[in-house]
Amino acid sequence: MRSPLRDEIGGFSFDKDRLWRVTGPNFVAGFTEYNDEITGSAPILKKWCQYGHYATHVIKLFRQKGWTVEPIEDRRG
Repeated sequence: MRSPLRDEIGGFSFDKDRLWRVTGPNFVAGFTEYNDEITGSAPILKKWCQYGHYATHVIKLFRQKGWTVEPIEDRRG
């Protein structure tokens, strides 16, 4: 089932890209990646999630901020 987090993600994201949920102090948002490359993100994450950035770096950065980052498996295959 498609996650509602995908609805707010802009960029070049496709349904088969891996979805990540980021939970911060006052928000829950998502971003997508394919082969460790960011393909899209929610507006609140745009400052850090630019198209083409490495997802592993972004995930590490978010966790250092104390935010929870989890993969969400909603891809259809």
